[in-house]
Amino acid sequence: MSEFEYWRLCDQLSLVQAALLMSGHDPSNIEHEVERRAFAKQPPGYAACRQALIAAIETKCLRGYLDYDEGCDINGNSYSSLDAERSYVLTEGIGDWLFNRGVRSNFFLPESEAPKEYLDPANERFAPKLAAAIRAWEAVGDDRTIKGTPKQRLEKWLRLHAPEYGLTQKDGKPNESAIQQIAKIANWNLRGGAPTTLATQPPANANVVGKTAKVFKLKKHAANSGGASFELDDEIPF
Repeated sequence: MSEFEYWRLCDQLSLVQAALLMSGHDPSNIEHEVERRAFAKQPPGYAACRQALIAAIETKCLRGYLDYDEGCDINGNSYSSLDAERSYVLTEGIGDWLFNRGVRSNFFLPESEAPKEYLDPANERFAPKLAAAIRAWEAVGDDRTIKGTPKQRLEKWLRLHAPEYGLTQKDGKPNESAIQQIAKIANWNLRGGAPTTLATQPPANANVVGKTAKVFKLKKHAANSGGASFELDDEIPF
C-alpha cells in the first residue's frame, strides 16, 4: 500500500484533506499551506472539489461540519469566513456521492469498490428505493454502534442519507412513510421485538441453583415435621 493509500484508513478528514484527495493530490506536504496560496497556484481541481464538498455538507448529502470564523472588521462590518482546516467531512458515503454524479475513477471510489449497475443512477432501470434498501442493509449489518432493533437502525441510516436517494419532502425533511417502507424491505429480523443482549439472558446455571435451593427447603421442612426426607440425589417429587 502506497503512502497515498494510507489515507483510506481515515473515517474523518478535514475539508482541505478531502478536497486534495478527491482532486488527486496527497495532503501530506501541502495541507497546511494550500489555503494560503493564491487561487491560481492551488493544485488543479482543488477549488472545485472544495466547493462541491461544502455544498454536499450544507445539503446533508454528506455528513460533516463547517466551521466559520465570524467577527467585525475595523469599520464595524460583520464577516463570516470558512475555516477549511477545522471543518471536516466523514468519509463514509463519499464514494456513493461521487458515483451518483457520474464519477467513475477517484481516490474515494476504487475500481474494485465501484457500485453495481442496479446502484447506478445512470442506469435506465435504476430504482432509488431499491438502491436505498441495499445500501442501508449493507451499512447497518451487524454494526451495533447504532442502538435499537434492526428496523430502527435501518430507519436511522435512511434518515441520515435521505437526500442521496430522494427520500425527502419538499421542505427538505425526511419522507418518513417511504423510509419506513424501505426499512421493512431491508429488515432481516422479521420476528421484531427488542434486540437480544447478554444482559437479558439468565445465567447458564440459574436452573441448577434454583432446584438446589428447593431441595434444601424440602429437607428442612421434612426434618421439622418428622416426615420423609429426600437426599440431594433423590428425584424431587414435583
